[in-house]
Amino acid sequence: MRYDGNTFQYYSTSDGLINNRVWDMLADSAGNIWFCTAPQAAGTRGGVTRFDCESFRGFTTDDGLAHDRVRDIVEDRQGVIWFATIAGLSRYDGTSIETIDGGCGVPTDSIWALTEDRHGHLWIGTSGGGVYRYDGESCESFTKQHGLPSNDIWSICEDQAGVIWIGTSGAGVGRIDGSVIQTMNASDGLAGNMVQSFCACSGGDLWIGTNGGLTRYRPPTAFPPPVFIDAVVAGRRYESESEIEIESTVGLVAFEFHGMSFKTRPESLLYRCRLNGFDDDWRSVRDGRLEYQDLPPGTYTFEVVAIDRDLVHSQGAAELSLSVTADARDEQIDELEQRVRERTRALEDSQAHLVQSEKMAALGNLVAGIAHEINNPVGAMSSAADIVGRGLLRLRELLDIDGTGVQDAKVTKILELLEGNNQNVIVAGNRVAEVVRSLKNFARLDEAPFQKADLREGLDSTLTLLSRDMGVRISVVRKFDKIPLIMCYASELNQVFMNLLSNAIQSTVGEGTVTVETFARDPDVFVRISDAGKGIPTQNLERIFDPGFTTHGVGVGVGLGLSTSYNIVRKHGGSIEVESEVGKGSTFTIRLPERTAGPT
Repeated sequence: MRYDGNTFQYYSTSDGLINNRVWDMLADSAGNIWFCTAPQAAGTRGGVTRFDCESFRGFTTDDGLAHDRVRDIVEDRQGVIWFATIAGLSRYDGTSIETIDGGCGVPTDSIWALTEDRHGHLWIGTSGGGVYRYDGESCESFTKQHGLPSNDIWSICEDQAGVIWIGTSGAGVGRIDGSVIQTMNASDGLAGNMVQSFCACSGGDLWIGTNGGLTRYRPPTAFPPPVFIDAVVAGRRYESESEIEIESTVGLVAFEFHGMSFKTRPESLLYRCRLNGFDDDWRSVRDGRLEYQDLPPGTYTFEVVAIDRDLVHSQGAAELSLSVTADARDEQIDELEQRVRERTRALEDSQAHLVQSEKMAALGNLVAGIAHEINNPVGAMSSAADIVGRGLLRLRELLDIDGTGVQDAKVTKILELLEGNNQNVIVAGNRVAEVVRSLKNFARLDEAPFQKADLREGLDSTLTLLSRDMGVRISVVRKFDKIPLIMCYASELNQVFMNLLSNAIQSTVGEGTVTVETFARDPDVFVRISDAGKGIPTQNLERIFDPGFTTHGVGVGVGLGLSTSYNIVRKHGGSIEVESEVGKGSTFTIRLPERTAGPT
């Protein structure tokens, strides 16, 4: 129906409306009138009708609307028309209609109300889901859990102060000022609790349409509500105190407070509180009490502000200082726990060293048995080869009748073949004997555990044992300066060399070089092992000597970690340092005193 100042003119479906059931209307910036309609009965259609003062045009789901039941309509500052339907949110950009999907958080269920605020945000009221604030990219939701009186929203409006008013289906209104939500209902003067519409006037008045009639809200003169902290409950009740000190053994700490307002019911006052030094943000409560459990030692300030029904805040926060001190018993317990951790760590290190010692002892026995079993046949093989060699030489002499050599070519060829094979047997026997000697030298089977030793011999023995792992792809550069003999546990230091050299081999991808150096700087002896491998990341350098740390996969390595190597070197009164750069390699430098203290 249109009123021209004198008469009313009636329009219906016969004039071009999609449906006679009109829910809402909008006059857009282009001079068009939009009508939101809904189907009245089965077989009828709803949607949106646009009237350009000459003719009507309808838009339905066939044109892109989310649903034909349209509850509200609003135009934003860019001239885009937004439609609230029971199946989601649609918009018209002047050319076509599209429906907003739920990927950015926009609700896709029943939407009943829309409005745009002064910041360009779209407020979306839903049936059962509360209110959403949409900034064009993402949504922020406000529900009963945040302080709304109900999640069933019927209407939304922004007043001249920038406060968002939210009408609900039976719980009055909620108001959001950007930081808090306050409520108002029939007990505060509303004509009814079902709020279906708002109208903001230029003078600041707000008209509210309810199921009980109209209510006109006039912003009153602001009287900030005072707020008081009544008591703190922490083991006992503290009243009328501005500073309180408690021990950390007190589990529950409760702050009790109240505000005063002559126009706001006590149960409708809202409080914003925080424990400065503990809370990251302010909390909203209504019951005048806030509890904290097991506060850590520290100094805190409790602050509380009261907010009345008109969203007027207290002029200043009420404050109370709280000091939580550590209980002496807690410190004793902490000290005891630290000592237990240190003792446990020492026991774990001792156990690891003991296990490693037992492993090496078992390995020594195994090596001793293998060496004994190998030495006997190797000795017999060497003796037999010597006899065969001397026999072949004697045979040549017998066949050389006239002193000009063996004349029969076939006999000569056979002799040469036998001599060559015998030489191969001698070389192989010497190689086996060298490996056995390296094993015995590595494990120091027949020597005292603590003795004078030449570190170069241990390095040579370790390199011999690792020669198969290096193959032809890795070359070894030995730079052995003259160094003095040192008192040490030689077999344990050989384990350290084995671990560092194995790591150098494993970190070298493809062909490469491993450099082993020895040198002396009074009063210490140094061993330096360098590779040109992958290197160690900077973030791992401080952790490589930690127990259990590894950059290898499961099952990779010789079973002796850098942590144990570090402990062995430290046991000798020395140190081990590492320099590394990713992609260029690593260098481990071992420093050992020439005169290491003996076993205790």
